[in-house]
Amino acid sequence: MRIILLSLLLFFSFSLAKSEESLEGFTLSREISLQEKVTPSRYLSSPSLRASEYLRNKPDLTSAEKAQITQALNQILDRVSKEKFCKGGSYSIDPLYEFNEGRQKLIGHQLFLNLSCTLKNEEIARFNALINDIDKMASGSGFLLFSVPSLSATLSSEDIAMAKEAAYEKILALALDKAKEYSQIALKKCSLIGVEFDSTPSMTPRVMSARLKSGDSMESSAIEPGVPLVQEEDLPISAQVTYRCK
Repeated sequence: MRIILLSLLLFFSFSLAKSEESLEGFTLSREISLQEKVTPSRYLSSPSLRASEYLRNKPDLTSAEKAQITQALNQILDRVSKEKFCKGGSYSIDPLYEFNEGRQKLIGHQLFLNLSCTLKNEEIARFNALINDIDKMASGSGFLLFSVPSLSATLSSEDIAMAKEAAYEKILALALDKAKEYSQIALKKCSLIGVEFDSTPSMTPRVMSARLKSGDSMESSAIEPGVPLVQEEDLPISAQVTYRCK
């Protein structure tokens, strides 16, 4: 009788445990990863002005000539100030010496003026107009030489943030689809209960080579830097997702 009673108690305990396990279900974790395409939307350029050959070989400058140089530089900086994508513009005019047998001889003057420009794709036409105006002013003064700047494309923090947001939405959609798939496989109701995104490595800005637009001519009097041939970058994103099936 005791043996029968003990057997019944063990069977009841085992059945209760199985019933509780069935009610609680189980959890499932997995990783979902993808690569989101990122296209650079910012361009960098560093226009600069230097002393012309005439100024580099002119040891004596009259007050009128100094005023003429200053006026030309101020006109250029005034034109630059009308655009919000360039900054900088401090300059100096320094004597240029030649050294021979320990003696220095004044042979001319040197000048340095540097600008730093960051612009969007829709601002390239205005940038081209700006550098053409600068070139005309510099050439007209006779004292200044304008270096034609190049354009390089780079990723901005906004580009990366937008790509991350798009990747997060795609991963969440994939995770929800997997919940339906696991429900069919396990014959249980599987729900997404957790999503933990991994930290994303920083992306190094990439300099793109420039290309001339169709119809551009090297003999053209207008300066128009080629638009960089922008290529997409891959931004890896992954997340650890957890499901509850019961």
